[in-house]
Amino acid sequence: MSAEPPESKALTFLQSKYAVPTGIALALVVSVFLLTAERDGTLCMATLLIAIAGYIIPKNFGLKDLKWMLMWGVAFTVIMSTVAFTFTLAYYDENPDSVASIDGGPLLQGTVTPTDISEDGNYTFQVTVIGPLDNVTVHIGEIKTVYLEAWMGDEVKTQSLSNTTNENEGGYIHSAVVELKEGKNYFFFFTADDNGEEFETSIAIGPLTLEGSDALLFYWSQNFNQIFVLVGMPFFFLAFISWWMRRNIDRAVEKMEEQGRIPPRDGRPCVKCGAPLSKDAETCPGCGRVIPQYVPPQMPSRDPPAEKEDTFVCSECGAEVPEDAEACPGCGEEFED
Repeated sequence: MSAEPPESKALTFLQSKYAVPTGIALALVVSVFLLTAERDGTLCMATLLIAIAGYIIPKNFGLKDLKWMLMWGVAFTVIMSTVAFTFTLAYYDENPDSVASIDGGPLLQGTVTPTDISEDGNYTFQVTVIGPLDNVTVHIGEIKTVYLEAWMGDEVKTQSLSNTTNENEGGYIHSAVVELKEGKNYFFFFTADDNGEEFETSIAIGPLTLEGSDALLFYWSQNFNQIFVLVGMPFFFLAFISWWMRRNIDRAVEKMEEQGRIPPRDGRPCVKCGAPLSKDAETCPGCGRVIPQYVPPQMPSRDPPAEKEDTFVCSECGAEVPEDAEACPGCGEEFED
């Protein structure tokens, strides 16, 4: 007994009830991998690839109905937003970018204390200054948009720092106490100048005073907004374009069937009443309409064309006369050999 061909097994699986769930699971695995690559900065245009994978993979596994595809698109957007939210939450829990410095000086080890909620609402910003610098200043901003490990914000406050005369790593610590509102996440950096030359540290995150359910809601909603724009909208655009093209193709096929230009499909709907028609139906069982019949095109004959007989024109009447004729078929004029 011969084994079933691999293509037959694949077709059988795609027609089974497990095909669509498998396609959805595969799409999620691929999409999480792509989102991780975007978070790490190793892949450009990852969100567009996520939208394509989320649409193409389930479709090829049998998810073709527009209604179910749109429902999957909503669920897909929510799931990917939740994955992005977990990446953001882990990033802010670790808070890796909490020190602002200039590599090689002259501003080093800029920090804020505490890095979370202060008991009195005051936060101490300090930076080690190497050399005689003027106008040592801390710039504080509020983080307003987050996505994965990226964020954007606006500067809300600046404060000059005072020299505490405490020597640290060959320099002196400059510090200032700043009052900040709770329930927000902040970033900061330091600037200074030396005879017209300006210095600016890297940007650090802190203090993080957004906590509890407010923080969770903020991180999730921000990631949902980004995922909806970057993934959800391309996904729904692909679904709409695919549906529109398929509808136009189906209409063109139905029109050609109705005109008898192509072989009809068994079970096609009547264009007048919608009743299903057999492929050899001559009239509609629902409305009695006469169904145009398909006539297969006739193949041209492959016989060589007959050779044209040599002729000449009669001088009396102008009729065309075979070369071997003894008299004109038009006027009866007899010809001499």
